[in-house]
Amino acid sequence: MKTIVFNEAPTDLMDAVLAGQKTMTRRLVPSNHVLAYEKYCKKNPATKLTIGEWLIKYGYSKFTVGEEVAISESYQSIGLSPNLTIIPKRGNKPVKISEQAGWTNKLYVSATLMRHHIKITSIRVERMQDISKEDYAREGIFKIGHDDDKDLDLFGTSRHNREPLGYSERHAFQNLTKKIGSESSWNDNPWVYVIGFVLLD
Repeated sequence: MKTIVFNEAPTDLMDAVLAGQKTMTRRLVPSNHVLAYEKYCKKNPATKLTIGEWLIKYGYSKFTVGEEVAISESYQSIGLSPNLTIIPKRGNKPVKISEQAGWTNKLYVSATLMRHHIKITSIRVERMQDISKEDYAREGIFKIGHDDDKDLDLFGTSRHNREPLGYSERHAFQNLTKKIGSESSWNDNPWVYVIGFVLLD
């Protein structure tokens, strides 16, 4: 089983997923995936396959529709005993789980030890800036308040700290992509895998 990581503070996307508020995520299409498609097009100039159709048809997407995926959390955060022993992927001797990178870093955890899972319901490819109005909410964007001085609504993703990300859903999503990625995550308008999912547990 694979794992997937969702950002925590200050955007609280992990919490949004577990609350059923966020049911979609966008992940950058790696540059080598784009290059592979361009190479294919040069060899097959008559192809009618779009980049999204081609990437999904030939299995470039990390996930597939119907697949169950574990949500990554650090071992320490889910309350595992630091004295619990496991056999790491590379090695055959049991070691304490607290001595593994996954103890504090959820990028290095085993899917079998995770407590929450999602099921992939859809995958497509599009440009980052082509997100539809309907998808803002699925990405976890919602109205969190109102700026009385400017008489404008405030939008964000966190139900806890209510940190505003913008004065519109699009502005909030734009700033979200920059906050969890970089300026280029939005400005370069990269290709992204658009992944829909439902929370299982």
